[in-house]
Amino acid sequence: MLEFTHGIRSDEDEAEYQTWLRNHPHGIVVNLKAGYQNQLTKHRPHCPTISRDLASIGREEREGKLCFENRNEVERYAEEHTEFPAANLNPCGRCWNKPLSR
Repeated sequence: MLEFTHGIRSDEDEAEYQTWLRNHPHGIVVNLKAGYQNQLTKHRPHCPTISRDLASIGREEREGKLCFENRNEVERYAEEHTEFPAANLNPCGRCWNKPLSR
């Protein structure tokens, strides 16, 4: 698991984040900023809403993220962090219902 609880900055964390996305194509990325219906959103690493390089979209930082290798890791994290709503993560409409590339 990789934590970016205080956000991702282009000059500090972006390279590590992009490397994780490339190396974990079947992972789960959770935005730490509540979105739809005030829920946290889970994404696949290839989702365009979370994977575009910051420089390419003209930004210097992005909100906090938790990067998990699989669902078991999400559940273990939730056991240790009781405030984390693992059962109520909102699936991203752009990436979650699409098949994974192999």
